[in-house]
Amino acid sequence: MAVATVAMAGSGGRAGASAAPGPIKTHVHSLSLTGASASLKTLGAQSTAPFSMVGVTWNGAHAKLRGTVEVRTRSAVSGHWTPWLKMQQPDDIPDTAEMNRPGVRGGMSPMWSGPSNGIQVRATGAGKPTALPAGLRVDLVDPGKPATGGTQDSGMGLAGYAMDATATDTGTPTDSVAPTDTPTAPAGSDTSGTPTATDSVSPTDTPTATDSASVAPSTGTSASTSTSTSPSASATSWPSQLPSLSEAYPSCTTSSGSPSASASQTPPNPMPAATTSTVAPPTVVTRAGWGADECARETGYPTYGSAVKVMFVHHTDTTNNYSCADSPAIVRGIYAEHLNQGWRDLGYNFLVDKCGTIFEGRFGGMGLPVVGAQTYGFNTNSMGVAAIGTYTDLSGGDSTASTFPGAAPSQAMLGSIARLAAWKFGMTGVNPGTGTASLPEGASDSYGFTLGNSYSFNVVSGHRNGFATDCPGNQLYNALSTIRSYAAGPVSGVSVTGMSGGATKSGTSYYTKGAATVSWTTATPSAVISGFDILVDGKAVAHASGSARSAAISVAAGSHTVQIR
Repeated sequence: MAVATVAMAGSGGRAGASAAPGPIKTHVHSLSLTGASASLKTLGAQSTAPFSMVGVTWNGAHAKLRGTVEVRTRSAVSGHWTPWLKMQQPDDIPDTAEMNRPGVRGGMSPMWSGPSNGIQVRATGAGKPTALPAGLRVDLVDPGKPATGGTQDSGMGLAGYAMDATATDTGTPTDSVAPTDTPTAPAGSDTSGTPTATDSVSPTDTPTATDSASVAPSTGTSASTSTSTSPSASATSWPSQLPSLSEAYPSCTTSSGSPSASASQTPPNPMPAATTSTVAPPTVVTRAGWGADECARETGYPTYGSAVKVMFVHHTDTTNNYSCADSPAIVRGIYAEHLNQGWRDLGYNFLVDKCGTIFEGRFGGMGLPVVGAQTYGFNTNSMGVAAIGTYTDLSGGDSTASTFPGAAPSQAMLGSIARLAAWKFGMTGVNPGTGTASLPEGASDSYGFTLGNSYSFNVVSGHRNGFATDCPGNQLYNALSTIRSYAAGPVSGVSVTGMSGGATKSGTSYYTKGAATVSWTTATPSAVISGFDILVDGKAVAHASGSARSAAISVAAGSHTVQIR
């Protein structure tokens, strides 16, 4: 609770990514690496078609590249070549069922280059006797651009948005799964703070208003009204968060999906259970919002677990020198390269950029326990959230593992990851600050883990806790405790910073003829705050959103205590 005193004299925003108006076609142009030596393969410097992301892949999903891969790219803007940049070893990998399908390729972690039109590559084995895997090629990914003109919606929706397919579908969306009561502590507004002026007893009444925007169904969701039916699912068994059959099986004139995709429209089996949370869902850029081409992924539904028990935090090993306006293109680039390797879909469940914008990842319903391709061996009943960028140490430590210098994760990024955690673990009643959960190892060749054994994790863990990797970098890994505290609540560090709008300060008090604007700060990011109450003499007189840091008030003659809760 933050407090200030005010007396009345006697009578006398955040930058975000723009939405795509429709599916955006991506293009991948692949060039083979050649060389007389089994331990050295190259591609000479050459001009290419435009691209913004680079991947290097090879035959065999289980084949290992023991050595280094370096690339140089030429900027399409300046015409200058970069120095040699070392690509990162792969560590975001599907589980065995997805990896063992025909045509799945091994690959380095994709690297964002920005608009480029030239490439040079060299792959070197970790010693003369070390042969590189066969079929080495460089993949140049053009993430495409939104079509000009037309009307764009916000591209934003609640992560728990309701879908609309049931056996008795009449074209009316089902109820949203977002709670209608006031969010509890992880996304609540109760605070504790140091008074900035005079002490006051904290009020015990409940807030008289709630931030309805954080709990109401969104009109910007990508869910579309559909008349598709579910041949084997009743109206009561089809979860409201589950995409419709027409969304799972889009009508495409030509499909670049996996050859194993089924033409028959089949509901998931077993059917995932509907979820509800005590915490309102965060706002995200939906797949439609970032321009996902649903005809490019494997047709149908993903595999579902029973519940999300662990959230693994990753980083994408891409440059931090990106504009948040480029974030949708980065997401499309990663999507295109994962598909190019033969994966079913984008591997991560969610991605978060440095501005705190959340992007929907793998298709299947954000409120459901979709099995992704992110923490090898532990993808079932977990969720992968990828921070866009590189978050290794600035110097020393794990910084040598990456060409790109590390950056400290922003408060906006940490807050958004925490909001995802608060919402997901609000479904199971687990405290994201202190909770732990066990997952069985599902792979037989994951270093340090044994197939079938169960391992305990913090419910908010780093990728390195479940796989032999430096991911998500020391700086982000060391910030996991902050993410846990944000997700668990309560809001901390609230303090009144001043009054304006007709109020003048004298000593520790403010004087006004009736109107004033009170301002405050907090150490907790807006992403995990549902709202603030402004109280005068212990009574709530106004409510502000979680992103607000000021509010107008009006007081009667006399001395009053103003509080922020």
